[in-house]
Amino acid sequence: MAKYTHLNKDVDLSEIKIGKTINPAERQSSLGRTNTSYQVKIFKIWWVDEMSEIEKELHTLLKDIRIRTTDFITEFFIDDEKTIESFVSNYMSEKGFSEGDLNILIPEKQDSRDERLLLLSEKYPNLELKRVYKKTEYDVKLTSDGFLEFEGKLYSTPNKLYNNGVFFAHNNERGNSGTNGLNQFTTVVEGKTKRLSEIYDELINQTI
Repeated sequence: MAKYTHLNKDVDLSEIKIGKTINPAERQSSLGRTNTSYQVKIFKIWWVDEMSEIEKELHTLLKDIRIRTTDFITEFFIDDEKTIESFVSNYMSEKGFSEGDLNILIPEKQDSRDERLLLLSEKYPNLELKRVYKKTEYDVKLTSDGFLEFEGKLYSTPNKLYNNGVFFAHNNERGNSGTNGLNQFTTVVEGKTKRLSEIYDELINQTI
């Protein structure tokens, strides 16, 4: 089960909420600022191992700017200096946690996960992949939850990884290709270098 730590804010306020969820899309739809009519939006998410522990530690580290009322302690923090996002990003990077793709906040996109990646991740969790683009080799990982991880970010399909990850890293702009094939990746399994499409075909044949 995927677990996430997320940052939320209202565009009109200098306040940020640090929270946790196992379903970012559902959490986004239900978010509202406590005791107000303001709508809070998730703007950063990270895929983490122990979301409760991470949330608690971040709340402790930022306790001096935490918003308190006479009745209770909130999960909101004052961000007048605009430093919370960079602080949490650095913290997550040091912990080795990957930033998630905000497309997962859209329910229909969350539901349309790549079934090929999900199947492959069940058999080969955290599989190291290679993606060559214009003679440059990039490292990609297939996570245990069926995401493609590249440079600290998670992508739900090969197409998103290519356009928003590899293409962007190489050209400093996003691509618009329909490159969604598994054959763009290679990996080593049992000492042999294979294309990911070949491994997927083998798995499919085993289930028939």
